[in-house]
Amino acid sequence: MIIARTPLRITLGGGGTDLPFYYKKNEGFCVSASVKYYTYVTLSKTFYNYFILKYSKSEKVKNIRNIKHSTFKEIYKHFKVKDYLEATSLADIPSGTGMGSSSSFTISLCLALNRYLNKRLNLNQIISLACSSEMKISRSNTGMQDPYGVSYPGFNAFVFYKDDSISRKKIKVSKFFLKQIEDRFVLVYSNFSRSSKKIIYSQKKNYLANKSLMSYYDKLKELGYQSFKAIKESDIESIAYILNEQAMIKNIINKNKINSELENLRKLCLTNGALGGRILGAGAGGFFLFCTKDKNKFKSFLHKKNIKSFDIKIDDKGPVIL
Repeated sequence: MIIARTPLRITLGGGGTDLPFYYKKNEGFCVSASVKYYTYVTLSKTFYNYFILKYSKSEKVKNIRNIKHSTFKEIYKHFKVKDYLEATSLADIPSGTGMGSSSSFTISLCLALNRYLNKRLNLNQIISLACSSEMKISRSNTGMQDPYGVSYPGFNAFVFYKDDSISRKKIKVSKFFLKQIEDRFVLVYSNFSRSSKKIIYSQKKNYLANKSLMSYYDKLKELGYQSFKAIKESDIESIAYILNEQAMIKNIINKNKINSELENLRKLCLTNGALGGRILGAGAGGFFLFCTKDKNKFKSFLHKKNIKSFDIKIDDKGPVIL
C-alpha cells in the first residue's frame, strides 16, 4: 500500500489575484503558509477486476471513463492507469472550507500514482499536472495558488505572471514569529461549506461586467506585498490589520446573503478577543482565520457559543509518501 499526504494551506495576503481573469492582465501576488492539517490518499492493487474508489462516496467501475469523481477520472486518464486499484481519500478537514483541500487531494493522488507507477516526476511536474487538471475540470474557474500553496512547507510568496508562469520565494521566519502564529492564530468554522468554483465563476462574471472592481483586486495584491513585509519583520499586529482589510474588500467583491451572515460572525469575534480576521478561500463559507489577543480566552468564548475552533501549526514537510 502507498500512502501520500499533503498539507492544507492558509492565505495571509493577496488571495484572489491568483485568478486567471486578473493575473493574465496585471500579474498576481499572494502569500500563504502550509499547515498541519492533511489530505491522505491510499493506493493498493485490488484482487477484484474493477477500480474501487472511496471518498465521501464509493465507486466500483470497470473502466476509467465510467468514474464519476472528476479528479480521480482526470488523473487516472493522465497516468494511463491499467492496474485495477483501490484508492481511498481521507482528510483532516472536509472540502469546501477555503483551505485548498481540493488541490491537497489532487497533489496526494498524483504523488501516490507517481510512486506506484514509478514515473519519477519531480514536484514541479506534479504541481503543473495538478494545475492543468484543476483548470480543465473547473473550466478555468479556479485559482492557481492552491496547488502551489499546499506543495511547499512553511511560508511562501508566489508571483503569477501574465504568461501563466509562476515564481516562488521561500519566506524565512524567526522562531519567535512561528511561536506567535501558533500561539495567537485560530481557525474558526463558519458552519457553512461551499463550492469555490461557483463563487469564482460569479466573481469572474462580476469582474468582467464591472471593470471598476479592478481597483479592489489591485488593493488585494498590495495587501499581499504588505503581508510579505509583515511576515519578514515578525509584525503580528500588521498581519491582523491586513486580514481585516482583505475582509472588507472581499465583502465588496462577494455580495450575497451568506456573506452578510458571515460578516456578523466575524464582527462578533472581533468584539470578543480577535484583533483581525477574514474568511479563507473564495468566500461564502468555510473557515475564518483570526489573530487573537489571548487565544485561550478567545477559544473559551467560542466554546460557550458552540462555535468550532482549531489551533494552527505550520507544516515543515510539504507533500510526502508515508
